[in-house]
Order: sequence, then structure tokens, then C-alpha cells
Amino acid sequence: MPELQAMEEVKHTAVNYFFQGLAESREETYKKIIPIAHKARDCYANTGAVTGITDEKFATMTFVDACFLVQFMDEMCHARGETFQLTSTIQPYMIGILRDILLLENQIPWPVVKFIMALRRFPTGEIVGFMASYLHGSKSKESYRIDINESCYKKPSHLLCLIRLCEFEAAAAADIKLKQGRRARFSGKVLPVSTSAAELKEMGIMLKASGTHFSAMWMIMECTIFPKIYLAPLHLDNTSACWLVNMVAFEMCVESVWTDDYPVNSYLAILSLLVDKKDDLRELRIKRIVDGLTDRQTLEFFGGLGQNLCAGQAYWYHHRPCKLQAEEVCVDSHLQAPLQ
Repeated sequence: MPELQAMEEVKHTAVNYFFQGLAESREETYKKIIPIAHKARDCYANTGAVTGITDEKFATMTFVDACFLVQFMDEMCHARGETFQLTSTIQPYMIGILRDILLLENQIPWPVVKFIMALRRFPTGEIVGFMASYLHGSKSKESYRIDINESCYKKPSHLLCLIRLCEFEAAAAADIKLKQGRRARFSGKVLPVSTSAAELKEMGIMLKASGTHFSAMWMIMECTIFPKIYLAPLHLDNTSACWLVNMVAFEMCVESVWTDDYPVNSYLAILSLLVDKKDDLRELRIKRIVDGLTDRQTLEFFGGLGQNLCAGQAYWYHHRPCKLQAEEVCVDSHLQAPLQ
């Protein structure tokens, strides 16, 4: 397609840079990629997605895309003087590339990417750290390198799957601690599902940002004389919003609403309940629970996404206990809590 030609030229330029200084040639590497790509092709659930693409074309496509992805990540994490020309070539397409690398329909089979990364001795932790830093609004290069124990995670099918796993697998350990905590004393009433941030403030329930990203325990109620709900903060910009939407879509493709957590869907569903109008958003901004984008863009994001989210077990596990505990606090404090 003519409109994609410029980007294809950038990709091939990046591939040429990728092989500079490597002991293995481009041709030798491609030969080794062919069987890996063929095996990865068999994993596509929707065979129609690759209908009309020959094995050779599929191998070439994944080879070029994987080399480009790894070279791009290398540029982002270790900008070096000798690749300044490549960086300047990529610069006009930077925002689009950052958005596209986590598009669900653009994912490259992870075994191919992993093989290419090994040629550069590029640790998975650096890619995860880079993506996490952008997702959470930190552009500091010190945050790019994180240590991950890959044996602790399921084998990812692609980069989007890997980032979601690394972001939310930590929630399992945190949830065990939460389950062992004090159970709420239920008064027989519950807060309505539509309770917003401003309404919670009127009830005397404070919202506070937790010290963790949403990868860990992202919602917990502290029942004291001055009740608080701790929420993991969310950074929104055009890139992170796009990534989150694609994580939502990926969960809908691979999880079962009756048995799985749907952590991204559930986390965003809870936030969308709290954000009904500007007053709610202002409260979340003051508490540093939400930042980035304009008020209009943020309200449009939650308004458009909220009604399409698929709340899984994580939603009901985090949200309902907080409703019950919030009602307990309201009753104990002689506050008027609305009925469901």
C-alpha cells in the first residue's frame, strides 16, 4: 500500500542497522527464523488472518518486523552516537511507532522476537521496563532496566501479552494478603454501583493514591475513623490510553468472564464508575489518582470505554468488598448512605 511505503523503508533501514557489528549475517539469521516463524504461524487461532500469505512471506514479514522492533527498543533504551542517523530517521514516526507496537492486530510472535533479542543479548527486562515507564508516565532511563524472573510468567504469545503479564501477575500475591485481611461487617445495605468520586467525598470517604502501580493491589479500603479507599494511580496520554485499550481487547479475546480476573478491564471499570463528571475527575486529579490528558479527553476516554468493559472476577473481588466496607463505615459514623 502506497501510504505504508515510507514506514516500510524505515523498517528496512533499521534492519540494516540491526546487523551492523553482529557476528551472524542477515542471511544466516533469516534461515534460522524460517522454522520458528512456521511454528508460530500454526498458533494463530484465526487462520483467516494469514490466509493468502505464503510461508515465505510470513517468515520475511515477521523477521523484518522483529528486527525493527528490537532495534527500535535498543534505540530508545541506549541512544548511541553511532546510530544518530537512524534515530533522526525514526523521529518523525515516533508517536505512531509507540502506539502501534502494542496494537493487538500488529503483534509479532514472541518466539521470533525472543530469538532476535538474543542476537543482541537484549534482556527482556529492559523492554518490559521501557514499556512500563511509558505506561506509568515515567520517562527516566533509570526506570528502563528492571529484573524479571521469566520462569515466573506464562510463556507470552507476543509483546502485548508479555506486558500485560508483567503488569498484572503481581496482583495474585497481593490478593492473597488481601484475602487474609479483616472481613467487612455487613449492615445489610450497600453503596450503589454508580457512586462517584464526588459522592464518596460527601460521605466522608477519602480517596488516596496508593504507592503502587496498578500492577499490584490496586484497590483497598481502610476502615478507620477517617475511612479511605486507596487506588493505584493511572497516567493517561495518547500512547498509554491506546495501550490500555489494546490490553482490554486482548483480555476479551483470551479470558472467560466467569473464571478469569480481567484485571485491566476490572481496574478501568472501577475508575470509570468514579468518573462521571468534571467534579469527579478534579477530585481524582487532586488526589493524584489520575493524571495526563485534558479533562475533556479523560472524560471521553472513560465514557467511551466504560460501557464496553468486561468486568471479571477482579472487579467483583475488589469492588463489592469496598462497597460493603464503605457502607459499614457510613453506618458506624452515623452517615447517611444511599440504598442500592
